[in-house]
Amino acid sequence: MKQLHTQHETHNTTQQEKFLRISSVVDLVGLSRATILRLEKDKKFPKAIRITTRCVAYRLSQIHDWMSDPLNFEVG
Repeated sequence: MKQLHTQHETHNTTQQEKFLRISSVVDLVGLSRATILRLEKDKKFPKAIRITTRCVAYRLSQIHDWMSDPLNFEVG
């Protein structure tokens, strides 16, 4: 029974992470698509990841990290 409880806790933790498409990121951070893509290229904004063969998205947790200190953010 304890093992099932641990698996359930892990599942709840992963549910908090979300993927955002570029249009949602634009709305969330208030920057244009072009600015986001330029900052991403310059490693000053989180990199989008491929989630399917035809779709890329951003991790919400990484967007929040950027939002906490946008002027000093660098992709590591």
